[in-house]
Amino acid sequence: MKASAMSRPLRPTFLLVTALLVTSTSAVAEAADPPEAADDTADEAKDDGIDIGGYGGLGVRYARLLHRNTALICVELALLFEHALSIGSSGCGTWMRAEGTTEESEADAIMLNFGGTIVRYHLMATEPISFSVGAAAGAGSIELEQDGDVRRTDSLIVLEPEVGVHTFVADWMRVSAVGAYRIVSGVDTGGVTSSDVSGFSVGINAHFGWF
Repeated sequence: MKASAMSRPLRPTFLLVTALLVTSTSAVAEAADPPEAADDTADEAKDDGIDIGGYGGLGVRYARLLHRNTALICVELALLFEHALSIGSSGCGTWMRAEGTTEESEADAIMLNFGGTIVRYHLMATEPISFSVGAAAGAGSIELEQDGDVRRTDSLIVLEPEVGVHTFVADWMRVSAVGAYRIVSGVDTGGVTSSDVSGFSVGINAHFGWF
């Protein structure tokens, strides 16, 4: 009977201790949750970094030079920032027959090469079809050839604004239709002037890389 009587006062104490343990365990569990939130915040902060890609490509353009039709072959290599802004280098060149387009006996063929920096910005860059505006600026040369020998040469400066329409063929390949206007200065040799090699060009590009 004495043992039974002594155990009765202990029951409330036992229940109180149990309740405190449960409460403490819950508090510890809740206190352990914030690190996960911190990890999520760290992941979000990591995702806020600049997304950088890049590509290289080849293009063919129809152009008018010296009042004749010709094809410009162009290459491009660029970095791509946030899927939309590309900054890189480009170059174009062509070789064409030139009879009747220069001063008499000056040349029977013309070679034109130019290249420099190209900047392009894409609108709706991650959509299946996107649009872009851009410009290329640089320098180059024009050579007047006769019987395979260079008879005259001149340097030139080029500014070429452009617009384009682009679509993805694959995640790593994009094709484009491009229109540009070539503004040339500095040419005055063998009867060929800057206005003779300035003008519109239209063509297609194929770019390969990480977009």
